[in-house]
Amino acid sequence: MITYLRKIKRKYQEQFNWIASMFYSNDDMLMIVRNSIDYIVVDEMKYCFNNCSEGIIRQDDKQITSLTKEDTVLDIGANIGDWTILMAKKAKWVYAVEPLYYRELQGNISINSIKNITIYSSAISKFDGIELNVSFHNKSSLAPTITLKTLLNKFNKIDFLRCDCEGGEWCINPEDCKDIREMRFEFHIRRQYLKRDREMFMKWLNWFTKNNYQVTIDKSKLRSTVDFKEMWNVSASRVGR
Repeated sequence: MITYLRKIKRKYQEQFNWIASMFYSNDDMLMIVRNSIDYIVVDEMKYCFNNCSEGIIRQDDKQITSLTKEDTVLDIGANIGDWTILMAKKAKWVYAVEPLYYRELQGNISINSIKNITIYSSAISKFDGIELNVSFHNKSSLAPTITLKTLLNKFNKIDFLRCDCEGGEWCINPEDCKDIREMRFEFHIRRQYLKRDREMFMKWLNWFTKNNYQVTIDKSKLRSTVDFKEMWNVSASRVGR
């Protein structure tokens, strides 16, 4: 049996993500046996049912319309691949960094027959080569660490960077991103480091301005139960280069 789950109108996206996340984790609400589903189809992209860790209704986002077939992408915090797979269909190659859900990511890449993605099961850190306990929701695992600078040295060029690593973005030195044309960051302001994270966020914004990036900022609404006080979505595009 193949179950098709189609996206409803975009204006209901936030509510639908919330409902969908409940469906994925609650078999009773689906009223079917989990093993009877092969995969879910969302906007013509397939997801193994067991790999749905969070909302996946994120297709055709305006943030990645600038991607071209000549671009090489670095996706930090790829999770199960909702963005990774979409970007791979638009770009030349995608390097996906995912320390926790890399097996689920690999499964979703495989079921979509995508060939232009390379996975790194490492965690972004200020230090190379240590073991870090990474956790998200109810899942945790030890993962080897790598700095962004070391990672970038593996590639000839990165044109587009997407980063959503739940606070790990604060381990990144902005200067290491100076040769990247387009960047999409989620900056998470942690409750226990509120003052420091806000100061670092302002340093990032000043760095973008100083280095000729056009910046768009959007603040996400967060529930009081999450670990973050604020989350800022930042799109940065270099001007005149």
